[in-house]
Amino acid sequence: MARKRLHIVIAIFFSGFFALSSYGWPVEVAPELNFTSAALKQAFLDQENKNYGSNPLSFLVQERFNNLVIKKCPSCTSVVITDKYGVKAFRIYVDDDWYFEITLDPEVIEIKFKPISMDKLETKTFQDQIDQLIFNVASELGLEGARSNHLNFGTKSSGFEDNPLLFHNFLVEYWNNIFFVTGINYSQEDSKWDAPHPEELDQVQRDNLMQILEKFNPSKDSIYQLSQQIFDKVYYKSTYWGLDKGEFPEKFHAIGLQSLVREEEKSWPRAEIRNSLMPRNAFELYLQFRLFTTMIEFLKKSVHSKLKYDVPDWHYQLYKNSSETPVIAFANFLKKLGLNWWDYRFMIAPSWQRFYRIVIALDREIQNEQDKKEHAIKCETILLH
Repeated sequence: MARKRLHIVIAIFFSGFFALSSYGWPVEVAPELNFTSAALKQAFLDQENKNYGSNPLSFLVQERFNNLVIKKCPSCTSVVITDKYGVKAFRIYVDDDWYFEITLDPEVIEIKFKPISMDKLETKTFQDQIDQLIFNVASELGLEGARSNHLNFGTKSSGFEDNPLLFHNFLVEYWNNIFFVTGINYSQEDSKWDAPHPEELDQVQRDNLMQILEKFNPSKDSIYQLSQQIFDKVYYKSTYWGLDKGEFPEKFHAIGLQSLVREEEKSWPRAEIRNSLMPRNAFELYLQFRLFTTMIEFLKKSVHSKLKYDVPDWHYQLYKNSSETPVIAFANFLKKLGLNWWDYRFMIAPSWQRFYRIVIALDREIQNEQDKKEHAIKCETILLH
C-alpha cells in the first residue's frame, strides 16, 4: 500500500514538472522582422514624409505579401487594421491563438508577432509555419532581411517584476556583451541609425547612466523606477535621432524601455532589443531568443549581486575587423551559458568567420593536438562554404 502511494506521489510530481515551461517560467517573446529591397529603399528616399514607410510601392508590396500569405494558407484570415501611426496594415490570423501583422516602416515591410511562448517557438511545426508564411513569402517577393530586427521580451513573464536585481543585471550584462547577443556582424552606422550602444552616446549621457546604475538599490527600487531614470536622464536623445529629429528619440537605443514608462504602451510591458541580427529562417530566430532567455536564467540562478557596467577594451576592434578577440569572447560567452557555440556560427559575419577556427583549435574538449588541427580545418571549410 505504501509503495502504491509512493508511485502516485511520483506520478503527480512528474506530471506537474512536465506541465511547466521547459525554461522554468512561461517566457513570452515577440519578434519584429524587417524585410527590404533596393526599390523599397529608393521609394522611401523619394517620399516627402520620412517618418513612415507610406509610399505607393510600399503599399503595393505590403498587399502582395498579404495575398501570397493567404494563397499559401487558405485557412488563415486576413483583416485590414490601422497601426498606431494611422497607416494601413494587415493582421493575419493563423489560428485562434496566434496572429502576425504586415506593417510598414521606413524602407521595410515589418512583420510583427503577437507575443508567443518560447515553448511554442521551439516546436518544429510552428517554425515550419513561420518559414512558409513569412520567410518564404518574403523571398518569393524578392525581399531580403534588413540591417536588423527587434526582439521583445515580456518583463512580467521573464520574472523581472519580482526581481529588480535581475532586471538591472540583465541590462548591464546585455550592454557589456552587446556584440555577443547581436552577433559579430556589428556596423557602427547601423547602430547609430537605430540602436546605439551607451558608449556611443555623449559624455553627459554616459555619466548619467553610471550614476543611475551605481545608486540603484534593488531592495527599494523597482524596474519601472530604474527604467524611468534611464529614459529621462540617458535616453533623452540618440546619436542620430536628436532632440529635433524623429518623434521619439528615447526609442532609438540598443535596448528599448519605452513600454515600461509610457502609459499607452504598458498593455504588454517589455524590453526591446533593437539591433539584433536579422535571422534567415525560423530556427535562427528561435536560437536568438534562446540565447536571451538562457542569459536571463543564468543571471537568475548564478548572480546574486549587482553586476558592474564594464565594456571590454576590444569594443572598437569590431569596427577595425582586425582581431580574433571578439570571436573567442563570443564563443566563451555561449559556453558560460551552457549553449553550443557551433549552433550560433550563423551570428558570425563572413568577414569574421576566419577567426572561428581559432576558437575551434582552442576548444578544451579536444585534447589531442593533431585532432585540434584536423577539427579546425574541417570546421573552417564548413564555415566558409
